Amino acid sequence: ELNSNKIGEAGIRALVESECFGSLNELVLWDNPIGDAGAQALAASPRASNLRELDLFQCGIGAAGIQALGESSHL
Repeated sequence: ELNSNKIGEAGIRALVESECFGSLNELVLWDNPIGDAGAQALAASPRASNLRELDLFQCGIGAAGIQALGESSHL
């Protein structure tokens, strides 16, 4: 659970690039300023394939980020 930690795009990029990210099966990120770029980074990460639950409530994600998440072959 990483909710309400002011994690932005740079933080998400660091998270998805870390080796331990691939071992997560649940990720709670609500109330962080992730935005579209952060959502796109999540969606593009092959290490996200083990996630079974992803909470992005109130993360400032717009249409581009939602589209990337919805079309991701990793999620």
